[in-house]
Amino acid sequence: MTETTLSIMVHRDIDSGEWYLDRVESSRNNIRTQTRFGTPYSVRMAFTPQFAEFVMGLLPVGTEPSALSIDNKPLPEISLTLQGLRITAQRAIAGLQSVTIRAQKVAGCVGYIYAPAVMPELVEPVPAKRLN
Repeated sequence: MTETTLSIMVHRDIDSGEWYLDRVESSRNNIRTQTRFGTPYSVRMAFTPQFAEFVMGLLPVGTEPSALSIDNKPLPEISLTLQGLRITAQRAIAGLQSVTIRAQKVAGCVGYIYAPAVMPELVEPVPAKRLN
């Protein structure tokens, strides 16, 4: 049976308190997909409201290192279930704190976590254009 995994890396600007998405990586079979953004997106802007709220609830309040585990988290609003969640926060250094959220198993389409404004092609296919 094929299983999908998911890793989300975010960081917090300690001065503003805002959390930003660094990258999202999913893996299925021998294919690993990594999404990075040229312009920083806040967690609340990058993800659907339901997924952003879920992610924000996982992030630490303090700036010390921490770890959290969650066995199973269904997110029916976006037809996704995350299993074997591990959230690891690093100590804040030089005004930034990094956090990694990993799911050992994902049921559903990982693309549904993104806000339509960030990844419109996941909501409605973009027609191919001629290069000439």
